[in-house]
Order: sequence, then C-alpha cells, then structure tokens
Amino acid sequence: MANKPAVVVVFGGQSVEHEISCASARFILSTLLDGGYDVRAVGISQSNVWYRQDCRVFVTNRRLQKDEVVPYGFYPQTANFLSYLDLSEDAPIVMLPILHGQRGEDGSIQGLFELSGIPYVGADVLGSALALDKIISKRLVQEAGVRVVDNVAFAAHDWRTDRRRYLERIEGQLGLPVFVKPARTGSSVGIRRVGIKEALDSAITYALRYDSEVIVEKAVIGMELECSVIGDLEPRSASVVGEITSLSGFYDYRTKYIDDSSVEIVVPARIDQQRVAEVREVSEQVFRILRLHGMARVDFFLEKDSGHLYFNEANTIPGFTDISLFPVLWQRCGVKAETLLAELLCFAQLRHARMNSSASRDTDKNTSRIAHD
Repeated sequence: MANKPAVVVVFGGQSVEHEISCASARFILSTLLDGGYDVRAVGISQSNVWYRQDCRVFVTNRRLQKDEVVPYGFYPQTANFLSYLDLSEDAPIVMLPILHGQRGEDGSIQGLFELSGIPYVGADVLGSALALDKIISKRLVQEAGVRVVDNVAFAAHDWRTDRRRYLERIEGQLGLPVFVKPARTGSSVGIRRVGIKEALDSAITYALRYDSEVIVEKAVIGMELECSVIGDLEPRSASVVGEITSLSGFYDYRTKYIDDSSVEIVVPARIDQQRVAEVREVSEQVFRILRLHGMARVDFFLEKDSGHLYFNEANTIPGFTDISLFPVLWQRCGVKAETLLAELLCFAQLRHARMNSSASRDTDKNTSRIAHD
C-alpha cells in the first residue's frame, strides 16, 4: 500500500454518455478496491452536481447516489475538496476521470485538474480536445500520411445559410450511403447511416442536436478494427487488434450498450500478421500525432475491396467495463485490469513530476535573471 497512490475516480457527467461512464466507473472501482487501493469516488449528475459516493455501495447498487453533495468546488478550493474526501494534500493522490464525451473527454475536466496541480490519468487539455473533434483529428492524421475516409464537414451556420450546396456536395463527392456524425461525441451518439438522399437532410439536422459541427463520411464496406495503446512521453505498447462486424450495418449506441445480438466481436481480429503490425504501428503513430497520454483506443475501418486501412477516431477515455474492448484487448495480451490501471496511475505521476520539475527550472531561471538585472 505504501507505494500506491490514493485514487479519486470522477465519473458520470453531463454528456449523453452519462450511463456509460457510470458503468465504466463501477468496473474500475471494483478493480481498484480488490487491488488494495485507497479509493474515493465522486459522481457528477447530469445537472452538474458533484456527489460523494460510497464506493462499495455504488459498485453494488449500480446507480449514482445523490445523498451527499460535495460542499466544495474542486478548484480553487482543492485543498478543502480533498480534505472533505478525507485525503491529505501530503499523500500521493491521482485523479482518474472516467467521463466520456463532452465536458469530460474534451479537455474541460483536464483543465480543471491542471489548475489544481494534481496528477490525473489520460490525455491533457490539448490531446483531449484534438482527439474528440472528429474533423480536426482526421485532418491532422491525414496530413501525416494516414488514410481517412472521404468526408464533407461543416458548421451549423454553414448548413443554415447554404443547405443546398452542402447536400449537392455530399451527393456528388461522397455518393450514398454515408454516415452523418456530430463532430464531438462518442459511443456513436447522434450518428445515422443514410442510404437514400431523402433522409440526408433530417440526419444532418439530428446530428446538429448534439454538436454545432457535423462530418459526413462515405460508408466503408468492410470491418472495424480497434487497437488499445498506452504510453507516457511516447506510446509504450499497442495491444492485440480486435475486430467488430455489425450484422445490421452500423455499430450504433444500442448495439454497443443495450442489445449486442447484431454484432460480432472477435479478439484477436481475423487478419494476417502483416495487417496486425500495420494497425499497431498506425495506432502508435496516431497516439503521437494527437499528443495523447496514458491511454487511448484507436479505431479503424478496413475496406473489403481495396484493402485500405482508414483511421476513424481515437478515444482518450474509452469504455472501461469488463466487456469493453480497451481492457479486453489488453487482457488478451496477458495484462489484467489491475495491472493496466497501475500503469496508467504511474504514467500520471511521471507526467506530473516532469511538469513540476520544469516549472521549478523556469522559476529558478526567472529568479536568476531578475537578480542579475
């Protein structure tokens, strides 16, 4: 226990992925408790109220408890917040955010932790924001030579003022079928597959309910491949590759979390070793390009006819339940969930130590210059 940090798991949140976050938190809390960690849990309601959770009760009851409101804001009253959780500032503490989607995976909570000066697991503000934005992330990886599916992207204002031009561009450049996606959501929220042009307008309007920008992509016939990556300054390792084939043609929110009878998940993927090596290599490349840290699940499409591999997206806080692909892929590598979490906590502490060391050097230099002047 002496070498293990105290861990504060923050979950729930205001995004439409609230329930998924709670499911991930249950698995993580259970794993950390079994591993002998000193754990605290804070659940954020969809109305943005922070509640202290009894870890063991939450794991058993499976619902966010709304009995004990945290009386202090995390910042600037960080010391009071931690004291309320019975955590001393002198003890090694790591924040573990399991907040999927907007206000959790977009850099918002990461900025709050940065201001507090406390180590936290996962990508920083920049990496989180880059990865969640499907438009920006695709542009960045494409510039680096990684294939992305042909797409058309636009903002809500553009759609309102020039709807016909974008409809014509989508039909002419991409053809049908296409996938219409909000730029910054996860878990397939707000996404629709469109096979006829009459449905395109309503699908875009639907996507704009979830975000102010939309990306429309040409549908790829083939399989979806996923690879998990962990790392600190550089990607440390990439996992085996998993394969997802949706029998309904779309691996949507319902298929992922409610009824998985229409999807086939195979680990390891049924691809040759040369292709496995390519997926792992490109996954690590994406990790670097998007400035990621700690953990990521990188998703691809493998087109059946051409054999081309296309980057789809990178998830900086991927699903973390006992059946989620991020931990499952590592499990097939022989890495248990407890070991995986220990690595992530270690990466968080290493980054924090580097940042403190850098800040100290900068302060020393500034002091020296002032004294010299």
